[in-house]
Formats: sequence, structure tokens, C-alpha cells
Amino acid sequence: QEIAAGQTSMIDSYLGITAKYDMLLGREAVVDLLKKCWPTDLSEWDRAAECFTNMCDAPDPACAIMLARRHNIPEILPIAFYYLSTVNPLYHRRNKLDNGTMAIPFYDSRWRSVRPQGRRDRCARWELLGAREHMELATGKEHLRVMAASLFTLILQSSSKTKFCRKRMKVYKKMMASLTKDIQERGIIEALGELLLDEHMCLECTMTFRVIVRVIRTEIWNRLPTYFTLTI
Repeated sequence: QEIAAGQTSMIDSYLGITAKYDMLLGREAVVDLLKKCWPTDLSEWDRAAECFTNMCDAPDPACAIMLARRHNIPEILPIAFYYLSTVNPLYHRRNKLDNGTMAIPFYDSRWRSVRPQGRRDRCARWELLGAREHMELATGKEHLRVMAASLFTLILQSSSKTKFCRKRMKVYKKMMASLTKDIQERGIIEALGELLLDEHMCLECTMTFRVIVRVIRTEIWNRLPTYFTLTI
């Protein structure tokens, strides 16, 4: 069972009680549930992220960070920070309606209606974050931005020793253009996980490309604590 955002206060209170009265089994049960929502394994995160999309009140990454810091659960911090990095700062949970849309309009400097980048089913309680969390988030987002910008070069370097079909550069550029847009909306891990391969690629290119992308995706996942300067 997933933890809905509205259950955060109850969980916070319960963890406080377990600490006060030394209820180890009760604490372990709640911590295990939090770890299922914010896992340390990439394949488990893929399943959790898919569940988040289908939930009307998905777990809040800012709430998860608050719980982790307040109750010493550092294992969930990397993925919570990563997920928070994919949330537009303009999307606050208090402005979310029951149908998943945002309750307030957004305007640019000339008061023209705009639609900010980012998925509307992702929002957070930004007021829970302190200066430390904002600094860690900014650092991690910059590391992820640099990684995203270098993806094309990394893929080409990794595949340079393999025999490719003639159209590989054209195919790669087309896919990377689509990937860049997808990263802005969903995040680099999800975008790489659902990257569609061009139908004109030969079998050898397709298999090699999948292996390269899988390796890069796993490397990004393993580096999340470093990207966000977290001590696990």
C-alpha cells in the first residue's frame, strides 16, 4: 500500500510516539512502508513511480524529506530529492484540485497566461523545506542538468567501438531531441527508462543502445546521493 500525501501528519505523529516509548517493531513497520514508497532499488522505483502516476493523492517528496530528517531515515532521501527535482516550484500541493489540475493560473512578467514546464500531477509542500534542503536540491538539479546535457556524447563514446548502421547519427539525434523534452517534463531516470527506439535501427544497434542506456541509467541512480550531497 502506498502512502498518500494526506497521511504525512499521522505518520509523523506515530513515528514520534514510537521513538518516545521505544516501540521498535512499530517504527520498523512504518519505515518499511516509507522505503517501499521511496526505494533504494531502481527496479522497485520504476514500479513505485508508475503507481504515483495513477494516484490522486500521490506521496509528497517534500513530506518524505521532512520525515527522513526528523526521524533519521536517510535511506529514502536520494529518491525523494530526485523526485522533488522533477516538480515545478510553482506547483504547490495546496493549489491542487481533486481532478489533478492546479487551482491557480500562472502568468509571466507581462501578465500573459503561461503553462510552466513540468507534470501537473506532481506537486509538493515546498514550505516544509529549509535552507539546507533547498541548497541540496539546487546542487542535485545542477548535477542532473549536466548529466542530461552530456548524454548524447556519453552514448556515442560508449558505442564508438561497435559496428553501427549508416543512419545511426540521424537516428540518435532524433531520439535525443525527444529525450531532452521528456527529461524536462518527467526527469532523466523516467525518460531514459521509457525511451522509444527508432524503428529504422538494425538489431545490433538496438541491442547495443539498450545496454548503453541501461548502464547510464543505473549509474545516475547510484550517484543520486552524491549529486544531492547526501550522507547515507
